[in-house]
Amino acid sequence: MKVPLWYSLWSFPAPYEGNEPAYVDEKDMACSKAFTAQFDAIQKEVRTFLTKRETTPYFNQSMVLHGKGYHTLSLAWWGIQFHKNQRELPVLSSILKDHSELLTLSINVLDANSRILPHMGDTNAIYRGHFGISIPSTVPQAGIRVKEAEQSWKEGHFVWFMDAYPHETWNHTGQARIVLLVDVLRPEFSNQKKRICATVMTSLFLQKRIEKYAFFQRNQRWIVNYLAPILIPIVQFRIAWINFTRKY
Repeated sequence: MKVPLWYSLWSFPAPYEGNEPAYVDEKDMACSKAFTAQFDAIQKEVRTFLTKRETTPYFNQSMVLHGKGYHTLSLAWWGIQFHKNQRELPVLSSILKDHSELLTLSINVLDANSRILPHMGDTNAIYRGHFGISIPSTVPQAGIRVKEAEQSWKEGHFVWFMDAYPHETWNHTGQARIVLLVDVLRPEFSNQKKRICATVMTSLFLQKRIEKYAFFQRNQRWIVNYLAPILIPIVQFRIAWINFTRKY
């Protein structure tokens, strides 16, 4: 049965109501082995990199309890390639180049005693994975909840889940939790890759404005319905141009 493509852009605030399981077994995701087989090298590479470079706060801090505590640094983000970061992370960059289905690959830090509040992802076109780099504890002290099911992270392994479902993460320990966030395009949507990336990037662009400006908040649905169809092809061209010019 064909799964219809879903975007929060057109559905918000209604949640995704698909039939996919909340979690996907690590063994069922083809790219998992590339990460797990090189875990020691990846962990060393990421930890060394973080001593030299600072992550940046996630743009939507309203998702985070007390408005702080969640930081990211990208190698790829919805099709945009961050070449400068990739050069400093050669092991991860080689995996990224070998797996065209990877739309996003970023280092994500959840600070000690921090929580990302319940939220839903932007599309059902991907499965999202958290690959454990530094995991201070397990559930109930630290973990992820997708719908009503909780799981713990584990160093050197993935937690794969359907990002479109409501989910939250927490770290009630005294140490930072570090994972790689990986978005993998589902095979049934592979022929729509560029459009999917552009639609999600448009959604993120509008979310940022809605969070910042009262006018956007008051007129959210009208603005989205009017602007998004205009912005999506522009954003698709913009992604291609950024990658062509190697801007990042």
